[in-house]
Amino acid sequence: MLPSNFTINGTDISQFKIVKKHYNESYMVQEEINNLQDEILEKTGYNIPIVEDSYVAEGDCEIIVGNAERQ
Repeated sequence: MLPSNFTINGTDISQFKIVKKHYNESYMVQEEINNLQDEILEKTGYNIPIVEDSYVAEGDCEIIVGNAERQ
């Protein structure tokens, strides 16, 4: 994919994923995560994946939401 010219700390946004907590996620938090994903898609053309902290290893390019188990 071509760079989107949207970066976070110098890294192209297409490299990121949204990380949420696996358990006890409220409906409101999930709605806002979906809204964030939709906004990124609309502005950049990239559909940033939403992943659960329990199932995906930590990485350098994460947007961490709430109390996700991350350092």
